Amino acid sequence: MLTRRQMMVALGAATLPLPLSAASVPVTLTPGTAFTRIGSRDIAMLGFNGTCPGPEIRLRQNEILRARVENGLEDGTLVHWHGIRLPNAMDGVNVLTQDVIIPNEGYEYRFPVPDAGTYWYHSHYLSYERVARGLFGPLIVEEPAPPDVDQDITAILFDIRLDDTGQFDMEFDRADFITAGRLGDLMATFLSSEQARLGDRIRLRLINPTPDRIFEIRIDGLTGFCVAYDGMPLPELVSLGNLKLAPAQSIDIIADVTGDVILRETVPSGGEELGRIVLNGQRQIRSAPIAPLPANPVPAPGEITQTADLFMQGGAGGGAHGGFGGWAFNDVSG
Repeated sequence: MLTRRQMMVALGAATLPLPLSAASVPVTLTPGTAFTRIGSRDIAMLGFNGTCPGPEIRLRQNEILRARVENGLEDGTLVHWHGIRLPNAMDGVNVLTQDVIIPNEGYEYRFPVPDAGTYWYHSHYLSYERVARGLFGPLIVEEPAPPDVDQDITAILFDIRLDDTGQFDMEFDRADFITAGRLGDLMATFLSSEQARLGDRIRLRLINPTPDRIFEIRIDGLTGFCVAYDGMPLPELVSLGNLKLAPAQSIDIIADVTGDVILRETVPSGGEELGRIVLNGQRQIRSAPIAPLPANPVPAPGEITQTADLFMQGGAGGGAHGGFGGWAFNDVSG
């Protein structure tokens, strides 16, 4: 049986597939079996278009995203576009916005992308299992005039729970849903580029698609700032210190490369390497300061006319409640 350290050392960083443009022609996403390579071992997962994570979809602000999903699974599926404003009918949530796409059938999602930023897409049917097995990918919306950087790099943080054979653990313990969550024993970073020059200014887009793990990391080899959280530009630059990404969150960084760029976890072991961008060459560092990103045209909220009190119940030691599941609001589950 592999120890966690042996698995971590064997993995290093994995490379993301080439990006797709969804503006000029529709992209096709086909969920099905995929494999993630760990050293000399292939782990059977799920993915889009045969890769885990799925392909990066990249387009410009205010363009139309057109994505046709062809269901290659033996069960229903759909795709949720996480964090971006879009018509409710395109949100990809089972029952609430659409019925699942049955096996061997398709559905086309089509909507404008009003907000530049870092987002992601994933299955929203049986998502606790489908996302944990790799059914997700990055969605990048570029500004009309992107910031001046040498590279725009996507970094997807992920963890996987493996069984004694080193394959994805298919057992889902109900106790995980009311305690610490289904935490993996193998953490990794999927990078769209694994090389940079000393002195490069890079935009690093961090995404955490794991259903349960909160990543607490530091990044060595960069001097710069956080410029956006969850796709939305920050009005002021935030110093680049230790970072925390809860499930589904994203952080954009613009920074200058001062050495090998190393992503390390700070909790619990303090310093385990999750991924690395190695130096290859050198350029003169920029003299121009890093500037905030332009704000997205998000409308201001209206007047608050209603309020509600929600009492969250459940979890380890939470006691009984009137709902049917492990969790409830005001004695109601679901």
